[in-house]
Amino acid sequence: MHNNEITSFRKYPQEIGGSVSVTQGIQVEVQAILQHMFCRFDKEIFEQVPKYFYVYQVRISVVPPG
Repeated sequence: MHNNEITSFRKYPQEIGGSVSVTQGIQVEVQAILQHMFCRFDKEIFEQVPKYFYVYQVRISVVPPG
């Protein structure tokens, strides 16, 4: 993530715990990335902790038969 914009999608999202699934010729790739700068862990500063913030990326494509 750069300037709060997603800049790239890994070629193999499974390398970072992502998922790839193909069903009836449709491939879905998903990866989630923890954005620690938005997470809240300190109870002395924030009332409702812990809070986690993730960015999810999804890529959907058609896989040619064969």
